[in-house]
Amino acid sequence: MEENRLSEIIDPRVKIDGEEGGQIRRFGELAKRCLNLDGRKRPRMKQVGIELELIRTSNVAPVAAATEEVEYANSIEEVGGMGHIDHWH
Repeated sequence: MEENRLSEIIDPRVKIDGEEGGQIRRFGELAKRCLNLDGRKRPRMKQVGIELELIRTSNVAPVAAATEEVEYANSIEEVGGMGHIDHWH
């Protein structure tokens, strides 16, 4: 993923172009962020859940929309709306 070689790790029978490819690429980017060695730079599980739901429900949802949802979730956590039950990252 570091060198954008997603096509090398995805089964060749899976199309990574077109609408479905967009979902796969977004999933790959999310997975890449989850694998960051610096835990402070990894997304929280709540953020991962939100992004996975956005990927699942929309074939064409831009990454920017996912980012806005994650930022919204972060603002809720900062205000204390949902509590801090997802401290592990």
